[in-house]
Amino acid sequence: MFILIGSIAMLLAMMLYIQLLLAVASVLSGILKFVASMLIYLVFVPVFVSPLFYILKWEAKFEEQFTLGIFLYVASYLIIMLPSILYLSKFKLLELRRAGYFLPRR
Repeated sequence: MFILIGSIAMLLAMMLYIQLLLAVASVLSGILKFVASMLIYLVFVPVFVSPLFYILKWEAKFEEQFTLGIFLYVASYLIIMLPSILYLSKFKLLELRRAGYFLPRR
């Protein structure tokens, strides 16, 4: 149940994050766009890593089996973040690149 709720919450957070970045890109440019984007990023970083802290408490019962605990920890986080990552990569990456974000390295 936690994974389903976490996945939905992270997808909604990713959608909000992307919309804020696109709004900033449509209004600002240059250094102001960079600063505003970094501020948005700093606000959303704790949101995107919050499932890790919850899973860490949830997985404490697997401390005796260290390998199993690490595997479950990583797998749970990947499952929670998968819908958000797919949404970003499949539907919004091109739009964000046009706005000047996530540009490929030269």
